[in-house]
Amino acid sequence: MGYLIDILIGVISGIVTGELRAHVEPVARRIILRAVSRFASERFREEWLAHLEETPGTLRKAWHALGCYFCAAKLAQTRHAERIARSQKMRMLAEYIMDMARRKERRGGSAWPPEERAAIERDLHAIFRQFTEQDSLFLARAIVTIPTAPEQPQHPQDHP
Repeated sequence: MGYLIDILIGVISGIVTGELRAHVEPVARRIILRAVSRFASERFREEWLAHLEETPGTLRKAWHALGCYFCAAKLAQTRHAERIARSQKMRMLAEYIMDMARRKERRGGSAWPPEERAAIERDLHAIFRQFTEQDSLFLARAIVTIPTAPEQPQHPQDHP
């Protein structure tokens, strides 16, 4: 009777293992697709799915999918922190520029004296040192896309 139970346990464990093997890859694929849709950019989808195909063994595939999910969550958290830092830097720069505009307006719009110009340049340099290369690219794109006011004609005869 003991041999019969051992054989029965062996057959059942083989069936369960086969079922798990059949379902791990689709579940791992769904985990990766969900991680990409919720947290990461689309460029990770192909890379992670290709790595899933190359990974041998069902347990390793499941481990890879969970690793991708947690990695995507960490990437999203990092990107969010970078956006907050960038917006704070942009706010600081905008406040400084607005302050300079107010000061110049109070002066009657005249040119800055050399010592004030040097102080402004030092302040702006200190602000821009805090920017990363990606922040600078973001700022450049923002400046390029700012709509400008249409030019006003200087003389009435210039206007058609």
